[in-house]
Amino acid sequence: MNTLRRRRCRRRRMKGKKAKGKREAMEELEQSIHIIKAPSALNEEPSLTLPAKVQVPQKQSEENRMEE
Repeated sequence: MNTLRRRRCRRRRMKGKKAKGKREAMEELEQSIHIIKAPSALNEEPSLTLPAKVQVPQKQSEENRMEE
């Protein structure tokens, strides 16, 4: 009995949550659309892309190692 009441209460509470979240996401997109860059713009201007990470080998010489 108690679980049925709990489920019903939760269902009613969460009823409009999905629509509200979608509406808020659309409003955020409308406000922040100027931040988003088109994929073709990223191809034309490389300064808009993030720099590639380069792996540097971690070879330590005898002088640089800390002695215990």
